[in-house]
Amino acid sequence: MCDQSIFSTSQRALFANSSCNVTHVNDAADVLAFERFGNDGRSYVIVANFSNTDFDEYRIGLPRSGRWGVVINSEDTRYQGTGFGVQPGYVPIVAEQLDGQQHHVVLALPAHGMLVLQHDPEFIEGTVELCIADIDIDRQTALSDFSILAQNFGTQSGAAHADGDLDGDGAVSLGDFSLMAGDFGCQGS
Repeated sequence: MCDQSIFSTSQRALFANSSCNVTHVNDAADVLAFERFGNDGRSYVIVANFSNTDFDEYRIGLPRSGRWGVVINSEDTRYQGTGFGVQPGYVPIVAEQLDGQQHHVVLALPAHGMLVLQHDPEFIEGTVELCIADIDIDRQTALSDFSILAQNFGTQSGAAHADGDLDGDGAVSLGDFSLMAGDFGCQGS
């Protein structure tokens, strides 16, 4: 699931030290939802279904008003999944309270699956294609990304995707340069 790896290393709201707020717990259905948000203003709601049941209409309260979109469905056929569940794109919001929130969404939630929703998503139009070395998140791997990697080259620990750590090992090294070289010229969508 390359998209999930890229998201978790490039979106500050998904970093391990970002704020987390559990918004929904349904022990009977084995479903959990939580919001991750960072100081960059981005917000994500991760909905995880730990049961053997596909839910056609599962309701989850949303912690923020505005547009929301599914950016990752773990059961997407791109990941050799069944294809069940909400596909990437905007989702309709219901202006009724649920889970202590002012709005909610009705989702098709796959068994043993996960959906990642983004508040005010910046790159949803059908499927999301990301370039692994797109450090500055402009949907392409170009000189601007190389410049960031070069500036941080030699960092031994604590580096993130935004610093040029493309392989997630916390350092900016030859391995990252190799990934950059292989991805250079990529045009995402």
